[in-house]
Amino acid sequence: MRKICLALLVLLVSSVVAYKTVRGQNSPAVFTIPIYAQYTTNSLLRPSAVYISPTNPNYLFIADSGHNQIDVFNAGSLQILAGDGNAGNQDGTLASARFNIPTGISGWGFIQRCVGVPCTPTVNLDLIVVDAGNNAVRRICRIYSIGNPFVPPTCPATGVVTSSGGQSGYQDGTGAQARFSYPSSFGSSYTLQGQLIADLGNNALRSVDITGNTVQTVISSNTPGYLNGPLANALFRGITSMTATPDSSLLTDSGNFVVRKLDQSNNVTTFAGNGIQGYVDGPANSAEFAMPLSIKYNAADGNTYVADALNNCIRRIDPAGNVSTYAGQANGGLQDGSNSQAMFSHPTSIAISNGFMYVADENNNAIRRIDMTNNVVSTLIH
Repeated sequence: MRKICLALLVLLVSSVVAYKTVRGQNSPAVFTIPIYAQYTTNSLLRPSAVYISPTNPNYLFIADSGHNQIDVFNAGSLQILAGDGNAGNQDGTLASARFNIPTGISGWGFIQRCVGVPCTPTVNLDLIVVDAGNNAVRRICRIYSIGNPFVPPTCPATGVVTSSGGQSGYQDGTGAQARFSYPSSFGSSYTLQGQLIADLGNNALRSVDITGNTVQTVISSNTPGYLNGPLANALFRGITSMTATPDSSLLTDSGNFVVRKLDQSNNVTTFAGNGIQGYVDGPANSAEFAMPLSIKYNAADGNTYVADALNNCIRRIDPAGNVSTYAGQANGGLQDGSNSQAMFSHPTSIAISNGFMYVADENNNAIRRIDMTNNVVSTLIH
């Protein structure tokens, strides 16, 4: 029987999914991460983003902003994946590369499936990093590679390269031609394509095509404001995150203290929040947020979760827009326990996988984990 190889490029925002096809059966490809060093104290400094590998949820990636490194946590061990710990803008090996306040992590993967007879799949997986202080999108190449997949010439070996940007400004383009102004995080959208990056300083949402390193502006609000309507006319004041739901996209408009909705027709409405900075649970039009930074839709329960940083808590929004406090207390602190007893201090990023929520608890220099079945908060790293 002749073996047929099918090459497939997969570009998923905030997700890397690798599959191997053997006799028509698909199964997740489990991978290991090349590690070059390990912390001796398991310490973090101002962690700003967390990312779970869909192919192996035992791996938790962390943007360790204060240490200017990307870390990985697995089997109780916190290890350095990339960065030498010094602030800078330097490509190179995992050990020699330098970042300057990395604030976001996502993933990109190349998959080649073999159909017809058993064969060895070929896979290439990278991590994509928002390097805020360098106004750049960086790429950690080939953290996992098997077989002989197509390897982009810009990512020839395991190490760190700059995908786009590198200077402050506001310009679309390819590679170093593109300009960002303190990009903050990745997001996903129901209607918008590419790796979506919240370009905080430009009050914009940018799309990056990782295969061609091309940057395009998909949401622009040159004049900060608060206006709903067609996307081309809508005004925002600090987009910090976006998530895809089954029928729309939700984004945190931090400067307006609300969560906005982008529907399938690219119309913008307010999904939750009354535009007043505060801390009030309740119906969509009366709820108040203080600084909504990170947002994630959870398909398992149909709710959306928001890291409300200045209220030191995680908020939950149901499909009707009703807001409640899911975990944490407004006064803040470092305390484990039930969701209502637990305390956070400036939570900045959340990731959800297999019934657990992972929280970058920035001011506590910690990663917290919420058991979403039993509603209990524990400290994973501190």
